[in-house]
Amino acid sequence: MIYASISGFGQDSPLANYPAYDIVAQAMSGLMSVTGFPQTGPTRSGESIGDVCAGIFAAWAISSALFAREAHQEKAQYIDVAMVDVLLSMQLTGLSNLFANGIAPSLVGNRHPVSTPFDTYQAQDGLVVIAIASEKLFQRFCECMGKT
Repeated sequence: MIYASISGFGQDSPLANYPAYDIVAQAMSGLMSVTGFPQTGPTRSGESIGDVCAGIFAAWAISSALFAREAHQEKAQYIDVAMVDVLLSMQLTGLSNLFANGIAPSLVGNRHPVSTPFDTYQAQDGLVVIAIASEKLFQRFCECMGKT
């Protein structure tokens, strides 16, 4: 038997018996510390990503458990997926910067904390998203803009 449970905080957490909603998981995981604009404060993601991604992680773990059962004759496995853990694991840039440089994540709006230009910009005919994450791409961008 393969048994998977999805909860807000995990089955063995001190918070295991507390109710959890997606917005609570987003806040407690720290995701909301980088979602939103400095002028307006933190906000949740526009989608219930804690709910959705916990389900995706659980499906991934179940698939791995099925493989392990076939490959290694595993008899039973228990999978415990917590929304807070899933959302924490998805904060690659902020946590990498924190652990590598001691810089705490902060609200970045549509910017990227380490790449620039990387934002939503007003153009004459509406908004445009520019996302440039390397020097090579920046050079190509400048060429396209006639600014070389």
